[in-house]
Amino acid sequence: MGGGAGVFTYYLIRGMMGLADRNRDNMVNLLELNIYLNDNIPRETNFNQNPTVDGKQNTVIAYIDSMTLLSLQEQSQTESSQYLALTTKGFMEDMKAQLEPDVYELYQKFEESIEKDKLVNDEWDIDTLNAFYYYEKLMADRRAEKVHSKVRRTFLAALQNKTQIYLNNYVRGKDVTDSINLYQAYLEQEKAFEMVDSTFILYNNIKARYLFLKCIYTYDDMERLKLLEECLEAEPDAAYAYNEIGTIYQNLKQYDKAQTALEAAIDLAPNWSYPYNNIAIVYHEMDQYARAWIII
Repeated sequence: MGGGAGVFTYYLIRGMMGLADRNRDNMVNLLELNIYLNDNIPRETNFNQNPTVDGKQNTVIAYIDSMTLLSLQEQSQTESSQYLALTTKGFMEDMKAQLEPDVYELYQKFEESIEKDKLVNDEWDIDTLNAFYYYEKLMADRRAEKVHSKVRRTFLAALQNKTQIYLNNYVRGKDVTDSINLYQAYLEQEKAFEMVDSTFILYNNIKARYLFLKCIYTYDDMERLKLLEECLEAEPDAAYAYNEIGTIYQNLKQYDKAQTALEAAIDLAPNWSYPYNNIAIVYHEMDQYARAWIII
């Protein structure tokens, strides 16, 4: 892609050249880059790659040259889709030649389940065959060793996709619960967490997101706060966790703690509207109307 780059490099470079600049301030920070990469790379790699960006989210990593960005925007958008079609077709042909017919059929069904977003069943649908069923079959079959690594990567990335989309839109201030089954995202993130241990490179990232979604489906405030603190231990720069902690403390009328958490969220994600809105509510409830008005 783009003269020989891999998919990740292709989008990384374009993101830093300006396509990741969401608020059009001619700078790209880590939060914007994270959103841009995850909007594009999983789709282009059939969910084999699910990148994460680590670091303080408001760190500026690129300043944009307007003429370079204009030239980039004028380029054809067909390169990436052509690349994906060719590589996917070539890989499947190679696998058909290398695997025994019944193993190849299992692999095909696994890929079809991924494509149809049939990853894991919930407690009300335990009989439908899904990607996890075929994943277990393939991983238990020594004849499928050639695809074990790819199958695991593909499945692990797909399991995290709904959570990534949810968090990307959450930090944009956009509600996507109508288009994404959030409880299904939780089940899939839980399965991803079960699949990895502390030696896995993205263990902390996967753990943090699992704990955050678990918090959503936990109704005791003290237990929720405990989960969010664990989430921050795994991912200290998780602005979404600080924002949630702030809203919990605000509901508990512990305003000092709410203010501290929401200020941390703002520091990590200064372009995110939610923590500003929430801290204005805190100031209002503390009868600090002038400060609330300044935030608004």
